[in-house]
Amino acid sequence: MLVLRVPDRLAARGFPRGSRALSAGVEAPAEDADAEVVAGPGGFAFEMADADPSMHRTSDAGKVFRLYKEALKEKMPEGLCGLMHQIMFGPRREYVPAAREKWWDMMLKNKPGYLIRKQSVELISALNKYSQQGTLTGKPAMSSHGFLLDGAPGTGKSMILNHVVHWARATGQWLVVFVPAAGHLTQGFGFYERGENAAGEDTILQPAYAQTILEQMLLSNEDKLKKIEVALPAGATSSAADAIAALLEMKMEEREEAAVDTLVAVMDALRTQTKFPLLIAIDEINALCGITRYPTSDGTQYIPASQVRDLVGPHNLTPAAGMVPLCE
Repeated sequence: MLVLRVPDRLAARGFPRGSRALSAGVEAPAEDADAEVVAGPGGFAFEMADADPSMHRTSDAGKVFRLYKEALKEKMPEGLCGLMHQIMFGPRREYVPAAREKWWDMMLKNKPGYLIRKQSVELISALNKYSQQGTLTGKPAMSSHGFLLDGAPGTGKSMILNHVVHWARATGQWLVVFVPAAGHLTQGFGFYERGENAAGEDTILQPAYAQTILEQMLLSNEDKLKKIEVALPAGATSSAADAIAALLEMKMEEREEAAVDTLVAVMDALRTQTKFPLLIAIDEINALCGITRYPTSDGTQYIPASQVRDLVGPHNLTPAAGMVPLCE
């Protein structure tokens, strides 16, 4: 896996941390979607890039492109990585207050935007080359086992991940599995079950988490999932889209019982299919390599993250032709 380090000096040069917004107390410019230069915080003037991320090239590094809330909801139903999710959509939590939409008006009176970082367009360039190596014709030839974004907090790693996922979805070519908050897998969110692995160690199964991933996967990739065949645990086969839709229509008890096995089957099918290049993008990957908040059955210690049924994380990212893991 190639490690791409995001340097600390970006913050020192005065760029906004992550890529918050173009506003921050600056008077809003005229409503011109095609404006080439926009005033930013601290007296900066940002050159604008195309609002369609599929058009971004290496020459766009240092520019800003506008974000449109409704378009983001459609392209990225999972939400966003890091602080930008809170800025755009409010707190990431199970219960969403009715006043959530007010966050948009309070925080972003002007148009928000991404700062296009050099590392973003380098990744986009690399992924674009991978997708042209025969993957789209059913003959994948991937020369990389993936990318790991490394850097100090606040250097923009999550924003790079958001940008690359946004780009991949906008191209219409990539099948993208996006997990913007992998730490939830280890923090005890949602319903979970206990089990044992082959070594007799405690394991954690998370049917609610598995269902959420599948539901979001269907929302963002339905047309592609209809063309991928899945071998289900019961021995039947169907398209991945139909398998997920059937799960979501089950009664709650049946759904909880089948969710984890269905996600495993779908992920296995995605890794072996050759119709589309596959991008698995995960934020907070470090959380899947440490200690969880789940106690062991005897309550004496906490279970390592490696013993959580890690459905899309580092312990289950076996490199496959046509697949690129991208982690932060």
